[in-house]
Amino acid sequence: MSFQRVVCVMALLGVMLPHRAALAQAIEDAVIASMAATHEELPTITIKQDAADLVSTFAMTSDGRLMASISRWSQEPATHEIVFYSPEGETLETWDMTEKMPPRRNWYKGKLPVMLHGSAEGDIYVGGAGWLMRFNAEGDLLQELDYRKMLAEAAQAEHAGKSQQDQSEDPPPGALAFKRVVPAGITSSAAYLFVALHMDGGGTRSTQDVYRFSRELGEPLRIIENLRGCCAHIDLETLDNDKLVVAENTRFRINTYTFAGTLLGRWGKRSRTSIEGFASCCNPVGICFAPDGELITASSGVGRVKRYTPEGEFLGMVALVNVTRWEGAIPGKCYIPIEVSPDNQRVYVLDEVTQNIHVMKRR
Repeated sequence: MSFQRVVCVMALLGVMLPHRAALAQAIEDAVIASMAATHEELPTITIKQDAADLVSTFAMTSDGRLMASISRWSQEPATHEIVFYSPEGETLETWDMTEKMPPRRNWYKGKLPVMLHGSAEGDIYVGGAGWLMRFNAEGDLLQELDYRKMLAEAAQAEHAGKSQQDQSEDPPPGALAFKRVVPAGITSSAAYLFVALHMDGGGTRSTQDVYRFSRELGEPLRIIENLRGCCAHIDLETLDNDKLVVAENTRFRINTYTFAGTLLGRWGKRSRTSIEGFASCCNPVGICFAPDGELITASSGVGRVKRYTPEGEFLGMVALVNVTRWEGAIPGKCYIPIEVSPDNQRVYVLDEVTQNIHVMKRR
């Protein structure tokens, strides 16, 4: 029976049954699970050791190690770490980040999105509320950037460049009082670093702008404005070293831009009846290019990991990941970071509720 016919039967049954939402989800999962998936799920990598700890995100280094950002609120005083793991989940190394952050950059419990990115050249970028740092592979701090200062300087320069009449009509640059400036997504190419910034007080809750930097965190340039990513997250990837790919999750689509911010194309749609589309509230929330060029997507709330061409042709399922469902526990954010191993054999996704990493291995 086709997926569409199953949905029709499901809808008819739903008229008569009180738990039609749960039934609909169960039937839909059964149909998806019956599809030929390229990967099977391995035992979960346990990252969260204590209920009071907070795993903000995870990412992959250029040599295939996993790294997770963990706030140890179970300790007194609280500490912050970046922990590195083998592909199988064995702890390899821990960076204590607590002393690298002045008090004004404290990591607030449950309120601070953190982004990690490992560049192809081996640099590691760590982003938090108001700041961004670049480290080498050994953990030495190379550069750091204050977003608020950068935005204030840009506003002052723009204000100074306007005519006297326009200046009188605009609020002074000092009026840009952002509560927080946090990274919503981060990626890099050989020449540039791209960061999507979410600014509380500077726009609607789900709006982000993309800035392009040199790899040394200089030469900031806003190249894309007013993207829509739920819960201050919008995933970024680079393609062919000359294109920027953005998962604009609240609009259920993938956008492709030049590195100057010119839109080249977009694809994707919201759908609760077609596996090719994106379901739940805001998806896809995670994207990653595999070594063979396929775009792998992860969906919050429904646990679907799927394969597409860069142009949007649906290629099939990677796996239906057993992530914690919305009705079982309410996640604090619509966010599932995803990574593919350099040998293209494994796919990793972070469960947004349990904060542990699911591992899928190619069959």
